Amino acid sequence: MGASGDEDSAHQHEVIGWLRRGILPVRFMYIGSGADQHIRFAEEYAEEYQDGRLGDETAAVLGGLGPAAVPAQLCDIGPSNGVHTAQFLEWFAAAHSGPVRYLGVDFSRRLLDAARERISRHASVEGSFAWWDVESGATAAVRGWRTGGPVLFCLLGNTLGNVEDPVRVLRNIFLSACPGDLLVLGLFGPVGQGKDEADAYRSPAIRSMVLQPLRTVGIPVDDLALDLRTVDDRVLGIVRLPKPVTIAGERLPAQHEIRCFLSRRYVPAVARQLLRHTGWRPLDTQTASRSGHFVVLGRRLAEMPDTAVRSAAARSAFLAHLARVSLMPPAGRSGPGR
Repeated sequence: MGASGDEDSAHQHEVIGWLRRGILPVRFMYIGSGADQHIRFAEEYAEEYQDGRLGDETAAVLGGLGPAAVPAQLCDIGPSNGVHTAQFLEWFAAAHSGPVRYLGVDFSRRLLDAARERISRHASVEGSFAWWDVESGATAAVRGWRTGGPVLFCLLGNTLGNVEDPVRVLRNIFLSACPGDLLVLGLFGPVGQGKDEADAYRSPAIRSMVLQPLRTVGIPVDDLALDLRTVDDRVLGIVRLPKPVTIAGERLPAQHEIRCFLSRRYVPAVARQLLRHTGWRPLDTQTASRSGHFVVLGRRLAEMPDTAVRSAAARSAFLAHLARVSLMPPAGRSGPGR
């Protein structure tokens, strides 16, 4: 696998194409030099990964399946720097008396390297790794890796909140899985009334990570103002170029606006509705949690339901509907809360 600069170069034209449209998908924060920053972040802010999410995830899996029914095959979608994956694998390995199998898939080969290093410490885990852009399509890597029995797919850390099209991502996972496989979603819920979720992202470290893809393609970022705001069910990060910039022959005008960060918030009812519309049957399990984090679990159906949202226009309308549902206050409460 190549060095960070190689990964930056490999995606340069794709990034510039997105910038021309005024959008920078979050996945580009985690490639090349951005991945290096994320790896350093884990080393410098290790306490950030002791946040209680692991307890929510394991409780949901055990509550929905029971200890005896936890699959011995795990497909981890987006292991990132491998810190949380190592924590989850420690529990996963202990939950089985024999060896377990692990497949880590990620958009960043650099992060796959980091995850590989951390996971190698687990002697009872047979680890494999493969590249997959889960936002673009299905993958054959899972079917080529799996053996008999179901696979537990994990999409944790609110990764589904960072993608451009959550419906498409869940369909891509459905198409990469087999009937009876399980999917664990770890999601962030809405903030309490009067709170601004964007405050959690206003730090120099996060700013540097968000703007790194712009810096990599040659946009000066030192004087950029990163506007972080909460809009409906999303935290958005927006910059405007103070003057024209030409990168790889593409001219971006002054005041060109780029949405360079996105983090959606969900409520359990919406998460279950997303599962149903993308070929997953939600299982009864614990969803309430501390600090706005919750977990839902689904089992893959044999076929995509007739109600599946397939076209881009239909997915956009469906997501707008789900956003409105997310913002509706629960019965007996005055507004959305944790």
